[in-house]
Amino acid sequence: MTTLLSRVVPKFTSRLEDVAVESLGHILTESEAAKGALRQMLAFGGVEVGPLGKVRTQASGERGERPDLSVEDAHGAERVLIEAKFWAELTHNQPVSYLDRLNGQEPSALLFVVPMLRMETLWPAVCRLSRKADYGVSPELDEGDLRSAVVGGNSCRLMLTSWAALLNAMSAQSSGHPAVLADIEQLRGLTEQMDSEAFLPLRPEEFAPSFARRMRQLPGLIDDATERVRELGWVSTERLARTPWQQGYGRYIQLAGVYAKFDINFDYWAERGDTPLWLWLYNTNDLDEEAIGSRLATYAVEKTGSELSDDWVLPVILPTGVEYETVLGTVVDTLIDVGKAINPDGP
Repeated sequence: MTTLLSRVVPKFTSRLEDVAVESLGHILTESEAAKGALRQMLAFGGVEVGPLGKVRTQASGERGERPDLSVEDAHGAERVLIEAKFWAELTHNQPVSYLDRLNGQEPSALLFVVPMLRMETLWPAVCRLSRKADYGVSPELDEGDLRSAVVGGNSCRLMLTSWAALLNAMSAQSSGHPAVLADIEQLRGLTEQMDSEAFLPLRPEEFAPSFARRMRQLPGLIDDATERVRELGWVSTERLARTPWQQGYGRYIQLAGVYAKFDINFDYWAERGDTPLWLWLYNTNDLDEEAIGSRLATYAVEKTGSELSDDWVLPVILPTGVEYETVLGTVVDTLIDVGKAINPDGP
């Protein structure tokens, strides 16, 4: 989901975690419903903190530790420390100095909020670092998007949840507060944007030679399909280039009289659908743009199952489990079908 915050903020600062922290702090400060959702999540994780009061961001402690958010109870006692992260590394204070800060007080919690995909790697890390500092860590809950462990005695909990789980809980509690819901959706958009652009932990299968061979073969598939459709009269490549670019490789073509880019596009692949090949129509050459748009919209729904995007980008879906000639034939048929949507009378 693209929101104003996710669209604009990255253009002006790289400190997106700070923006997210301040946004979360604002929501918790302004909304009792959001505080209630946080309190409910903590209770599910095993710690009752009572009604929550003042929320501070970047509140430094005596040892220089500076958790992202500090939440007090109704009597002014610090009960919850929140470390809100995307993909930044743990600092030398995390989590031990934060646990020291909470140690010996009333029931309290150190809560890490991270992308869902980071939960499986960060949870073992914070537990290990806590044990290394001689804190007894006894995992108590591992359910859905919430992890919880008793630390030291029975009064403090080390907890971990995802941005999605926390924001969903806040949304559910804020159903009667449209302004709060709008703020939550803005923050949700930013967190989802950061998830989509993250360098995820590498997996062994991503380095298999078969993946490299496949990426080496795809430019040939584009060239072969372009040539075959050109021979059938639907495509012209005169004075149009084939070229590598940052997102992949592709060809500029004229399809049924409309200029298009037919390419391997990593951005579209990552964000819009399960295919590396895409067709972008960008210049109708004084043809009836409204009529073409209407026919393309029908094609998109019938053939791809989704609405036509505003930028007229169409996925080229590849069949699996079949040999090259079948794949090539499918790509050729797709280009011709789009050509017919552009010009039903043929080339």
